Amino acid sequence: MEEPDIGNAVALRCHTADSVDDADQRYLIPGNSYRFLGNGEALIRGGCFEIGRRYYQHQLGNIAISEATGAQVSSRFGSVLDTEVIQFLDSWLSWRRSHENGLDLTDNFYLDQRLGGWLSAVEQALDILPGTSVQPVNCERFFSSLMVPMSQEERCTGALQREVIRTLDRNLLKIPINPVKLEVKLRNVASATRRKVNSVLQWIREY
Repeated sequence: MEEPDIGNAVALRCHTADSVDDADQRYLIPGNSYRFLGNGEALIRGGCFEIGRRYYQHQLGNIAISEATGAQVSSRFGSVLDTEVIQFLDSWLSWRRSHENGLDLTDNFYLDQRLGGWLSAVEQALDILPGTSVQPVNCERFFSSLMVPMSQEERCTGALQREVIRTLDRNLLKIPINPVKLEVKLRNVASATRRKVNSVLQWIREY
């Protein structure tokens, strides 16, 4: 990271209508962390591959979409109960219930909020950089293939994601993308355990 460039932060807020507040907004773009990306070059990203992995299972897995409220969903993320956020979530839940697609709250939250909301805003933010950002498998065919009716355990393993990558090009699986160090793996296990415990405690409090 370089010294923060406030001008880049302001440009990003203007470009995205101040609709995103995450690491890109606060650190990455102001700190010029994408400086490796030059004109005529492409950054291949992998956010779409996460579809189907039950990413929010620990937070939302035991809430029926037919009964969910904005306040309930917001509280599962340890967020301050912001009135405006709750209103937006209530509006989204109402719309989603009137546009049923056979998916539960966990899957719909990922598709509509993480992919359609957060990830789309991040991609829009990257528009202000040189080069281009590309999300492979960003189409309905692959979205559907990553959300086939398998058990939750099978979907969480990432086996479907690997099969989709193999379908695109078998050689892709030979490339060690973002290899994770042992200490990071241990931290991730601790975080996952903490989330699971918090989820159980939340369930106990509610029932």
